[in-house]
Amino acid sequence: MAVTKILARNAHLDQAIQYVLNGEKTEGRVLTAHQNCDPGHEYQQMMDTKRELGKTGGRQCYHIIQSFKPGEITPELALELAKGFAAEYLPDYEVVIGTHTDRDHIHSHILFNSVNAQTGEKYHVSTREYYRQIRAISDRLCREHGLSVVLEGQPTKAVSYIEWLRQSKGQPTFRSMLEADLKDAMEDANDLGHFFLLMEHKGYEIKHGSRLGFRLRGQERYMIPGRKDSLFTEDGIRAAIEGNLDAIAATEGIDLLFVGPYDLSSSMGAPGQVGYESIRDTVNAVLDAARRHGKLAGIFTKDPGEAAFYAELGMHLVIVGTDIQSFAGVCRNLVDTLKPDRKPAPLTGY
Repeated sequence: MAVTKILARNAHLDQAIQYVLNGEKTEGRVLTAHQNCDPGHEYQQMMDTKRELGKTGGRQCYHIIQSFKPGEITPELALELAKGFAAEYLPDYEVVIGTHTDRDHIHSHILFNSVNAQTGEKYHVSTREYYRQIRAISDRLCREHGLSVVLEGQPTKAVSYIEWLRQSKGQPTFRSMLEADLKDAMEDANDLGHFFLLMEHKGYEIKHGSRLGFRLRGQERYMIPGRKDSLFTEDGIRAAIEGNLDAIAATEGIDLLFVGPYDLSSSMGAPGQVGYESIRDTVNAVLDAARRHGKLAGIFTKDPGEAAFYAELGMHLVIVGTDIQSFAGVCRNLVDTLKPDRKPAPLTGY
């Protein structure tokens, strides 16, 4: 059984591509595929298409997620289903696919350029089209491979499908899917901003306000899980994330909490953005947890000026530079020292 969601993204196409192809989630990128674009050049080719057709603004890409019932499918078959879906539904789009196995349920991410490379038109999907085309193709492919489907037949109204889904025994409802995704994101998040980013990657549009609302593509209304469970309010989510840090800091035998900015920026969907402003919330949360539990805190930076800032901030250990960086600096200084000020005399013989 495949449950599909679709997410529209207005920015950070490169980060979205990196998330889909993440080697830690796709068994070293073995479970990845490309359509109408080349590995390593996906972002550049999608942007070239946009520039050539004069459509660089607005929606940058769309992101379809196929999730399967635990134990029903192999990662290899899930990848084949995603490739079959892309070939049928998105034949003229540049597509990257990644089947993720980092959860108890296997799920495939299908990300495609918002601009059709052949027609030059921008992609658009209505709620009706979502149920009549995306779900129909996904369900048919599941049947062809002997997998169960969410719904027998094709609904005429979105609401009838949702009501059926809520009433079906043993089948995931949108609300139960949301709660599971919320808990996964809370467990993995470093701070509240990171949590929101993870939820967007999972396919949710988020409504901020007095109560947090979440909805998937194809849903008309936001679900507000905090009404029934305070864990899913903004305060509850923040407390849970801080509780994760506290649990780590309270572990016997751990003396220091260390922040690795490069790994952190990748997990936050912004690889390479390692300056303090980009990771401030997490750095401050780690420092607070270390203080509460009487532990040391540390961080890595390549910038000596930033190292002094982190020391003043309260970091007990600041690692500056890498072995390669240090070696390169020594070699550079050696070359500069040995470099003559004048041109060498021409050779006259032996």
